[in-house]
Amino acid sequence: MKKSIPVLEYRKELPYSKILIYFPGGSSAENEKTQGFAHFCEHLAFKIKIDGIGIAEFVESRGGGCNAYTSNDAVVFEATVLNKFVKETIKFFEKIFCEGLANISQTDFEEEKQVVIEEMAMYEDEPMENLFTTLMYNIFPSHKYGRKIIGLRETIFPSTIQDVTSFMKKRIMANPFAVVAGGFEKAEKIEIPVSGEPVIFKTTENWIPQKRFETIHSQNKNYFIAGWRLPSQGGKMESVLRMIYTIIYGMDGGRLYNELVYDNAVFDNLSVNTLGFMDSSLFVQSAAFPCNMVKKRID
Repeated sequence: MKKSIPVLEYRKELPYSKILIYFPGGSSAENEKTQGFAHFCEHLAFKIKIDGIGIAEFVESRGGGCNAYTSNDAVVFEATVLNKFVKETIKFFEKIFCEGLANISQTDFEEEKQVVIEEMAMYEDEPMENLFTTLMYNIFPSHKYGRKIIGLRETIFPSTIQDVTSFMKKRIMANPFAVVAGGFEKAEKIEIPVSGEPVIFKTTENWIPQKRFETIHSQNKNYFIAGWRLPSQGGKMESVLRMIYTIIYGMDGGRLYNELVYDNAVFDNLSVNTLGFMDSSLFVQSAAFPCNMVKKRID
């Protein structure tokens, strides 16, 4: 059933505008049999054609840029275009999501499936990505946040167009909304099919640290990651996190970072970040350093 979805507007004196279409749920909309389907839907959306033209071709032919991403909480499509193209870009997105996955060929489906599986292999070769995946699994052992957003070969490889189309209708198209920001005059209303059940984010259990884990890379480096589970960010908690971040990265204009990474070569890289989720947030520190610097790093 087609329905007008909420459109949030923010105007600023700019020659261009940004359009974002949000589908709440992301990987949190999946179960054991559909792990990775949300991310797969994101990929497949770029295969949908309207009069032989897909999202990328449409936006780029008007001098704009587009992207998409899947998180634990949402599948998001975005485009940046000159203001004069805002209305027609919104209408094109509307047609894309009205069409859904109905006109994707078996060839396109299998090709994109292979792209996703190759992406899995690429991430498996990244030590820090492996550590982050392990961190999430340990912090959220019985919650969907602990699963890989990209999914598993066991679920993606045997999937069919019918499987993924059904998932998209039931779990992704349930509660979408849009954001338009920039110098546009007026955003058109967006009508797309809305169906299925909205994802309900359930409060997760308290985290009890279970393991210490590390990996040694073939380049004789150690990769380190640590995470602290926190309530959802906001107010005082957000201020405290910003203060910690400022101390670590801003001390004497970055002296601490420069000293540890460049001058003394204790680290090859060092980062501190906060990750916000619908249901909680994380404070994460990660680093890579030469193996012969382990004692100095610990000190």
